[in-house]
Amino acid sequence: MPGRIDSLYGCGIDVPALTAKAIKKGLISQAEAEKLDKDSALALIFKSGFSTSPIITDISGRGMGLAIVREKVEKLGGTIRVESEKDLGTTFRITLPMSLATFRGVLVEVNEAMFVIPTSYVETTVRIKQSAIKTVEGRETVTLDGNVMSLAHLDQILDVKSAARERLLLKKTDTRQVFVNLVVLSAAGSRLALKVDRVVDELQVLVKTLGRQLSRVRNIAGATILGNGRLVPVVHVPDLVIAATMVQTRQKSGETEISASGRRILVAEDSITSRTLLKTILENAGFVVTTAVDGADAFSQARTGEFDLLVSDVDMPRMSGFELTARVRADKKLSDIPVVLVTALESREDRERGIDAGADAYIVKSSFDQSNLVEVINKLI
Repeated sequence: MPGRIDSLYGCGIDVPALTAKAIKKGLISQAEAEKLDKDSALALIFKSGFSTSPIITDISGRGMGLAIVREKVEKLGGTIRVESEKDLGTTFRITLPMSLATFRGVLVEVNEAMFVIPTSYVETTVRIKQSAIKTVEGRETVTLDGNVMSLAHLDQILDVKSAARERLLLKKTDTRQVFVNLVVLSAAGSRLALKVDRVVDELQVLVKTLGRQLSRVRNIAGATILGNGRLVPVVHVPDLVIAATMVQTRQKSGETEISASGRRILVAEDSITSRTLLKTILENAGFVVTTAVDGADAFSQARTGEFDLLVSDVDMPRMSGFELTARVRADKKLSDIPVVLVTALESREDRERGIDAGADAYIVKSSFDQSNLVEVINKLI
């Protein structure tokens, strides 16, 4: 019998506001948001980098807290779910196994390699015709029990290749009657049909960690030894679901990730020492940096140039950082530019002024860390 921890508190989660924030952050499209049921929408709060906080500070707004909680729970072989009613409260349900040493797993084969998928994540296994796989908006999908879900290939996610397998596929000319094996997974509120070559068996396995040298290998939770002595990796299903989404997105857009290189940043700082320091940090991170000596100079340059983000001090002559932020938000051309305030002012009132002005992040110089600044900027652009 698994253990369970429940916690009830708060005023509930505003689901429409939650999905609106996810759309704004680019995590989901408007069309995808309209198809989400309540449980799937609530599961968005566990996504890494997602936060409903109106501003990023040294203690909130980074979207890491709940993502870390979910990662730790899933690493123990457990699950976490959220239930919420607006104005009533929110319940987090954490379910953990009583024993962490053994679990039941589904043994699958792909391109002559074997993997174990924890049974707790497996809804069912099915065999369908190749012709039943349809492409919708550039993504492969299948319909099972009247529900359309994304299809991913385990060999593509794990980059498992076999020359013999590829030669065999090249010989096939008519795929209409070819059957494929699918493992339907459910993790973190998402469902995924995973294509494998063969579902071998379901068995009780003893999981072994990968040791300190390989403490966190993406998509792999550990390994087990079969009865015949064969060493088989145990897949980390939540990683697998995220990786499948990334593969599908790349296939759909045909694009690669945008690096920091070429991103233009405007830095407004009246202190030449601080201005030079910020410029050096950002250029070392690969950004193209333009500097301004105060708020008025920054606003003028922002109006005539093209920038992806503004970093500004607050206490400056002619125009303060608060005034600059408000002017940027009121300007039709500049209103969407992210603004990061880096300042010595650390009172609660000053932070609230930053939020009211429209800043996206508020970093206090007394706790300044250059990697923190770069992380926040990468998150915003």
